[in-house]
Amino acid sequence: KEIREQCLLDQGDVTLPNIEEHCAPFPYLSHALSTLPTQLGLMLEIKTNIPEEGIQTVAYHTDRNVYVDVILNDLMSYAGDRNIILCSFCADVCTMLRAKQGRWPVVLIVQGNTEIYPDYLDRRLNNLETSINAAVSENLQGVSMFSKLLK
Repeated sequence: KEIREQCLLDQGDVTLPNIEEHCAPFPYLSHALSTLPTQLGLMLEIKTNIPEEGIQTVAYHTDRNVYVDVILNDLMSYAGDRNIILCSFCADVCTMLRAKQGRWPVVLIVQGNTEIYPDYLDRRLNNLETSINAAVSENLQGVSMFSKLLK
Protein backbone atom coordinates (compact mmCIF):
# COMPACT_ATOMS: atom_id res chain seq x y z
CA LYS A 1 0.00 0.00 0.00
CA GLU A 2 2.83 2.42 0.85
CA ILE A 3 4.51 1.85 -2.52
CA ARG A 4 1.20 2.46 -4.30
CA GLU A 5 0.65 5.69 -2.37
CA GLN A 6 4.21 6.86 -3.06
CA CYS A 7 3.74 6.13 -6.74
CA LEU A 8 0.58 8.25 -6.72
CA LEU A 9 2.48 11.09 -5.06
CA ASP A 10 5.32 10.81 -7.59
CA GLN A 11 2.84 11.08 -10.46
CA GLY A 12 1.39 14.39 -9.19
CA ASP A 13 -1.94 15.29 -10.72
CA VAL A 14 -1.73 12.66 -13.45
CA THR A 15 -4.67 10.26 -13.45
CA LEU A 16 -3.46 6.78 -14.26
CA PRO A 17 -5.80 4.04 -15.47
CA ASN A 18 -3.68 1.24 -13.98
CA ILE A 19 -1.43 2.46 -11.18
CA GLU A 20 0.16 -0.99 -10.68
CA GLU A 21 1.60 -0.79 -14.20
CA HIS A 22 3.49 2.39 -13.28
CA CYS A 23 4.75 1.03 -9.94
CA ALA A 24 6.19 -2.17 -11.42
CA PRO A 25 9.99 -2.58 -11.22
CA PHE A 26 10.07 -2.85 -15.03
CA PRO A 27 7.78 -1.01 -17.43
CA TYR A 28 5.22 -2.86 -19.47
CA LEU A 29 6.25 -3.21 -23.09
CA SER A 30 3.24 -1.18 -24.22
CA HIS A 31 4.21 1.65 -21.86
CA ALA A 32 7.86 1.63 -22.96
CA LEU A 33 6.93 1.64 -26.65
CA SER A 34 4.41 4.43 -26.26
CA THR A 35 6.74 6.56 -24.12
CA LEU A 36 10.13 6.25 -25.86
CA PRO A 37 10.76 8.26 -29.03
CA THR A 38 10.03 6.25 -32.18
CA GLN A 39 13.44 7.26 -33.56
CA LEU A 40 15.01 5.09 -30.86
CA GLY A 41 15.53 1.56 -32.16
CA LEU A 42 15.30 -1.37 -29.75
CA MET A 43 16.86 -4.78 -29.40
CA LEU A 44 14.17 -6.61 -27.48
CA GLU A 45 15.32 -9.76 -25.70
CA ILE A 46 12.48 -12.15 -24.98
CA LYS A 47 13.20 -13.81 -21.63
CA THR A 48 11.99 -17.28 -20.79
CA ASN A 49 12.96 -20.15 -18.55
CA ILE A 50 15.60 -22.35 -20.24
CA PRO A 51 16.74 -25.48 -18.38
CA GLU A 52 20.47 -25.70 -17.64
CA GLU A 53 22.53 -28.81 -16.97
CA GLY A 54 22.79 -29.62 -13.27
CA ILE A 55 20.49 -26.78 -12.20
CA GLN A 56 16.94 -27.33 -10.99
CA THR A 57 14.61 -24.81 -12.59
CA VAL A 58 10.99 -23.99 -12.02
CA ALA A 59 8.40 -25.29 -14.45
CA TYR A 60 7.43 -23.03 -17.33
CA HIS A 61 5.09 -20.43 -15.91
CA THR A 62 3.07 -19.90 -19.07
CA ASP A 63 2.45 -21.34 -22.49
CA ARG A 64 5.22 -19.96 -24.71
CA ASN A 65 2.79 -19.63 -27.59
CA VAL A 66 0.53 -17.34 -25.55
CA TYR A 67 3.58 -15.48 -24.18
CA VAL A 68 4.88 -14.74 -27.70
CA ASP A 69 1.39 -13.72 -28.89
CA VAL A 70 1.06 -11.15 -26.07
CA ILE A 71 4.46 -9.64 -26.91
CA LEU A 72 3.72 -9.51 -30.64
CA ASN A 73 0.30 -7.96 -29.98
CA ASP A 74 1.93 -5.14 -27.99
CA LEU A 75 4.56 -4.67 -30.69
CA MET A 76 1.95 -4.50 -33.45
CA SER A 77 -0.10 -2.01 -31.42
CA TYR A 78 2.63 0.30 -30.11
CA ALA A 79 5.88 -0.04 -32.10
CA GLY A 80 4.93 2.28 -34.94
CA ASP A 81 7.75 2.64 -37.46
CA ARG A 82 10.41 1.93 -34.84
CA ASN A 83 13.36 -0.29 -35.80
CA ILE A 84 13.28 -3.39 -33.60
CA ILE A 85 15.36 -6.55 -33.44
CA LEU A 86 13.81 -9.47 -31.55
CA CYS A 87 16.13 -11.92 -29.85
CA SER A 88 16.12 -14.71 -27.30
CA PHE A 89 18.31 -17.42 -25.79
CA CYS A 90 15.39 -19.79 -26.40
CA ALA A 91 15.55 -21.30 -29.89
CA ASP A 92 11.87 -22.28 -29.68
CA VAL A 93 10.83 -18.70 -28.92
CA CYS A 94 12.93 -17.47 -31.87
CA THR A 95 11.24 -20.01 -34.13
CA MET A 96 7.79 -18.85 -32.97
CA LEU A 97 8.68 -15.17 -33.38
CA ARG A 98 9.87 -15.81 -36.93
CA ALA A 99 6.87 -17.96 -37.87
CA LYS A 100 4.30 -15.53 -36.46
CA GLN A 101 5.63 -12.33 -38.02
CA GLY A 102 7.94 -11.10 -40.74
CA ARG A 103 8.17 -7.43 -39.84
CA TRP A 104 11.10 -7.54 -37.41
CA PRO A 105 14.33 -9.55 -37.66
CA VAL A 106 14.82 -12.38 -35.17
CA VAL A 107 18.23 -13.32 -33.75
CA LEU A 108 19.15 -16.37 -31.65
CA ILE A 109 21.42 -15.51 -28.72
CA VAL A 110 23.94 -18.27 -27.97
CA GLN A 111 26.66 -18.78 -25.42
CA GLY A 112 28.45 -21.51 -27.34
CA ASN A 113 30.92 -23.87 -25.73
CA THR A 114 32.25 -22.00 -22.71
CA GLU A 115 33.25 -22.99 -19.19
CA ILE A 116 32.14 -19.63 -17.79
CA TYR A 117 28.42 -20.52 -17.76
CA PRO A 118 26.66 -23.85 -17.31
CA ASP A 119 25.49 -25.50 -20.52
CA TYR A 120 21.84 -25.33 -21.49
CA LEU A 121 20.02 -28.60 -22.01
CA ASP A 122 19.07 -27.35 -25.49
CA ARG A 123 22.11 -28.31 -27.57
CA ARG A 124 21.30 -25.65 -30.16
CA LEU A 125 22.67 -23.08 -27.72
CA ASN A 126 25.93 -24.73 -26.68
CA ASN A 127 27.75 -25.27 -29.96
CA LEU A 128 28.31 -22.43 -32.38
CA GLU A 129 28.05 -24.57 -35.52
CA THR A 130 24.81 -26.16 -34.29
CA SER A 131 23.46 -22.70 -33.40
CA ILE A 132 24.21 -21.36 -36.87
CA ASN A 133 22.60 -24.41 -38.49
CA ALA A 134 19.50 -23.95 -36.31
CA ALA A 135 19.28 -20.25 -37.22
CA VAL A 136 19.62 -20.99 -40.93
CA SER A 137 17.08 -23.82 -40.86
CA GLU A 138 14.50 -21.62 -39.07
CA ASN A 139 15.17 -18.67 -41.40
CA LEU A 140 16.37 -16.44 -38.55
CA GLN A 141 18.32 -13.30 -39.42
CA GLY A 142 21.38 -14.29 -37.39
CA VAL A 143 23.00 -15.35 -34.15
CA SER A 144 24.38 -13.20 -31.38
CA MET A 145 27.22 -14.99 -29.67
CA PHE A 146 29.36 -14.74 -26.58
CA SER A 147 32.29 -12.60 -27.78
CA LYS A 148 34.97 -14.82 -26.20
CA LEU A 149 34.07 -17.47 -28.78
CA LEU A 150 35.70 -15.29 -31.43
CA LYS A 151 39.39 -16.06 -31.30
